[in-house]
Order: sequence, then C-alpha cells, then structure tokens
Amino acid sequence: MITDVMTKNIFTIINIIATALIIFLGVNTFYRVIEARFEKPLVKQRAEAVKAAPPKSIATPGLSAYEVINRRSIFGRAGAGLTGKIDDISQVENLNPTSLDVILLGTVAGSDEDAYAIIEDKSKRTQDIYHIGDNIKGAILKNIYRNKVVIRFNGKDEILLKDENQGQKGAASGPFPGFSGMTPPPGTGGDPVQTIMLNRAELETALSNIQEVMTQASIQPHMQDGVVDGMTITSVKAGSIFRKAGLRSGDIIKGIEGREIKNPEDLLSIYGSLRDSESVGYQIIRRGRVRNIQIRVR
Repeated sequence: MITDVMTKNIFTIINIIATALIIFLGVNTFYRVIEARFEKPLVKQRAEAVKAAPPKSIATPGLSAYEVINRRSIFGRAGAGLTGKIDDISQVENLNPTSLDVILLGTVAGSDEDAYAIIEDKSKRTQDIYHIGDNIKGAILKNIYRNKVVIRFNGKDEILLKDENQGQKGAASGPFPGFSGMTPPPGTGGDPVQTIMLNRAELETALSNIQEVMTQASIQPHMQDGVVDGMTITSVKAGSIFRKAGLRSGDIIKGIEGREIKNPEDLLSIYGSLRDSESVGYQIIRRGRVRNIQIRVR
C-alpha cells in the first residue's frame, strides 16, 4: 500500500513539473510569435520615419568667422611673395629699364600701404595713381622708391625712372609767370592776393599726421599739352587743413614760393615751408582765374 501511495505521489510531482514546463514553453513560444509579428512593422515604421525625417541643416559660418585667420596672418600676408621689398638700392639701380610704354611722373615713398606713383600711359596719354600691387598694362608695380619704381613684367623685375625731361618740356627758365615768392600787394596791378591766418597749434597737429591729412582730399596731376603743369585738388573735406589753407575742390595748384608744382612731392613741400616760416605764398587757378594766396601762421 505504501509503495502504491509513493508511486502516485511521484507521478503527481512529475505531472506538476511537466505541466509547469509545458506552460513555460507555451508562454515563451507565445511571446516569440507576438514579437515576430510586431517586430517587422516596427522596424519598417522606424526606417520610414528616418527616411521621411528632413536632414538637419548645418549653419554655415559667415566670412566674419574667419577674420581671425586674416588678422593673425596664419597663411602669410596676401601678395607678400610677389611684392617683396628689394632692400639693396644697388640691386634696384642695376635692373634693366622697363619695356612698358609708360612714363613715371612722380612718386611718394613710404610704407607699402601709403606709397604711390603717378604713371602716364604714353599710348593713351592718360595719367593715374598706382599703389604697390596694382596692375600696369599687364605688369605689377612691385616697389616704390623716390623717383623710381620696380615693375614685375613677364616674370622679371624692371626699373622705371622718373622722366626729368618730361617735366621740363614747356617750362619757363624761372618761376612761372604771375607768381613769385613775394606775392604782389593789392592795388599794384598784380593778381589779387588772399591772406589767410592759420593757428600754429592747429597746423602742428596736422603736420604730425601727414597720412591723415592726405586722406582729406584727392590730388591728381594736371596736364597741359602733355606736360604736368600743376596738381588738381578735388574732394576737399569740410574742416580739413586744405580748406583752412584756402583750397577748394577743382583748384589747380600751380606753385609754392616761386617753385612750380609737378608732383605730389612738390606739393608736400608746403608743409615743410609752413613748419619753418611764418608766411608762405602759393598760386592756384580757380575757375580759369589766377589767385595768389598768402598763408600767415600765428
């Protein structure tokens, strides 16, 4: 009897274990079937969602964002390799004369940013102001010195010297007519004289920054019969030292203290004269009429 009872109990336990295993396997199979049915649509939906999602726009920084590169000259200064300064003046003097059909009328030497040259195109009979790096009839203005420039043409450096004879063509043997260092007083039959008083402190302030002064007006050579016979001043700013010295836009400056004006260097001599004296006279042509202006410094 005991053996039969034990046998029944064992079978009961086995049945319980078997039932549990069947239930476990059934539930596990059920979940796998459910997952298999919903997994593919879910993946497909995700793929379609990714495909349909618009691409994120990436903001492109403006040019100002790269200004620091230019400011720090990380890649070197633009054009530095092309317009390298020739320090040895003897090397400049030994260069071959340029083959370009141009004439150098004058130069204003200085830093690479401030220096410029006045050059005439002989074929077109036109004059213009050129800075270092500018193109001149297919050549590049490389260096500017006093009364000479270096031009890079066809891969070679060439020199262009100021044409001294050009400025002398048609010039009088002495100071030009109608002007002398001592301007004629009113009532003596000479050209009318305008006297202008300048404050020395104000003048010294202007003379201490010539580069700033030269931005207060535009100065170009004036030609007469193919010869430079003065400098035309335009775009004179109100309140500038030029206005205070009696100059107006359109005036043609003919001479200073009896010396003819043929290039900007001659024009700048007025500043040296004003620094060293209390009175300077110069002559202009305004609206076709000759005017003598006497500046007195107090």
